[in-house]
Amino acid sequence: GARVDRIMAVLAASSRRSLSKEDGRRAEEQLKDMCTNWTLVRAPSEAVLHAEAAVRRAHRRMSQAGWFINDSVLDEVQRLLQGDAAGRRSPAWEKWGKLLAEWTRTQKHFKLSEGTILLGLVEE
Repeated sequence: GARVDRIMAVLAASSRRSLSKEDGRRAEEQLKDMCTNWTLVRAPSEAVLHAEAAVRRAHRRMSQAGWFINDSVLDEVQRLLQGDAAGRRSPAWEKWGKLLAEWTRTQKHFKLSEGTILLGLVEE
């Protein structure tokens, strides 16, 4: 009852806390440091969903902080799916990573909407 209401009020207040430019800069830096660890990926759709969620979370923080967002969600997801050097040597990258990156590049060439492309990435 009352205790849960109090906890929810605290959470709501903290989520409304205004973010500084520094918070926005930190969110951007953390996003730039992220990549898909293809050695741990079990399903390509899982990798895409995780990448999209991470990008949307970072963009939301950047936006709340009034920090300028340079890249689209799709561009960031594509970058995250590229993985790092170790991930690109994994069987999962060979099986799915290259394919997802190439498919995305092709869809962008045909100027499909970002939402359509992201949805297509998770449909197996």
